[in-house]
Formats: sequence, C-alpha cells, structure tokens
Amino acid sequence: MRRFSLATAIVLLLGCAEPPAEGANTNTPETDAESPAAAPAGGPVEAGTIKGTLGGEAGTWTALYRKRDSGADATSTYQTRRIGNIESYSLSVAGHVGTSMSPDGSLRISVMGTESFDACPCTVNTGTIEYVVDLPDEVWEAREATMTIDVFYQNGDGTFGAEGSFSGTLAWPEGGSEETIPVEGTFDVRRIQRVGQGT
Repeated sequence: MRRFSLATAIVLLLGCAEPPAEGANTNTPETDAESPAAAPAGGPVEAGTIKGTLGGEAGTWTALYRKRDSGADATSTYQTRRIGNIESYSLSVAGHVGTSMSPDGSLRISVMGTESFDACPCTVNTGTIEYVVDLPDEVWEAREATMTIDVFYQNGDGTFGAEGSFSGTLAWPEGGSEETIPVEGTFDVRRIQRVGQGT
C-alpha cells in the first residue's frame, strides 16, 4: 500500500451503504427505483454509511444525496482545482444522524492534497477530525488523524464513490478541557458529488 502525506482537514458526519459492484470505476448510474439517481426531486436519500466508535461506543452515520429540479447536492463532496502549475484534490466524506441534514451529531472526514485519489489505496497520516455534538457549543477536534482510502471510483453519472477507514483522538479545541475521545471507523459512500471545478 502506498503511503504519503497530504495537507489535510478531516471532518466527520453520518450513513449506510452496499459495497460497489466489481469494476465500479466504469459502472453506469443506478436505475432502480430506490437509487438516488431515480429518486424523486426533494428530500435526501441514503448514499452510504460511516460506521465506527466514539469513546468505545458504536455509532452509524448516514451519508446523504438529494436530487433537486436544479441539480443535486450531497453531504459528501469531491473537488479538483488548479492553482498555477499545482493540481489539488479534496475529498469530504460526511454523515448525519438518520436522514436529517442537521449538523448536530454529524461526523465529517475531509482530506486535501496534491496527489490524485485515483492512485489509492493510500494512507494520509496527518489531518484534523471534527465531531459536531451540538453547534456551536460542543464541537470536538482531533489535530492528528489517519485516514486510509482503500477504493476511490467514478460512477457512470459523474458522481464518485469511496471506501476506507479513519482513526484519531478527539479533544476540545484550544485546550478547553483535558478530556479526550478516541474515534475510529470505516466509510463506504456510493455517491459523492463533484463540486467547484476550476482554477
């Protein structure tokens, strides 16, 4: 497995998912009635899961995808940007409690760097984890974290998918408390929306 460092920010949200079919890099959009692509415009639908433990307690967070008349949005996003001669890549895998997009109880994992995720499996050894219990009063952070992307693939409809794992130790920012919370888990998100292409 290739290992490398990225300038990263890792944030955590919530979800439920099936693994992608074999050869998912070239698969076509899902067309069954329950898939996000076929869902009616309006409310969010499940697009994957983040499963893990916070302080030894198991939890599951739902990644969400929502089609609208004007397009689509998702709690998980992928972006590429070029600044001069440097190409940057960012991936944000996020989940919520159930099918609500409320930030309370959310968990988000985001990485950003200059190497394409197409080359993964890869491990990011530095980053920040953020767990939102209740905005703005209770937000936990881990300033050092590890994230492994096992699979990163493109769906036939232009969205992306990713599978992997993460770990870190959450604490109050700026030394507000000495209490810490270990966090670790896995993610499997089938629909990640591409956003903000450009320079």
